[in-house]
Amino acid sequence: MTETQVIEHYSARYAAEFEDSGAQLEECYAVPGNGVWITVICGSCALGRYREYNVNRLGRFVHGGDMACADEGLKT
Repeated sequence: MTETQVIEHYSARYAAEFEDSGAQLEECYAVPGNGVWITVICGSCALGRYREYNVNRLGRFVHGGDMACADEGLKT
């Protein structure tokens, strides 16, 4: 499993989960994980949907989900 495959998979999952609110694949990006292999981040506080998918080296979802925006000032 490559990083690209993980990003594509979880971006598609996000777009399907938020299809009713117009989520797009392009709203997702990935960063090195903290205690996991990779974290795919989708959406933003400004969009009203922000989700993280923390994934292990096998491509399996470890933890994550809807994330709260810590501060209204973070909206960009």
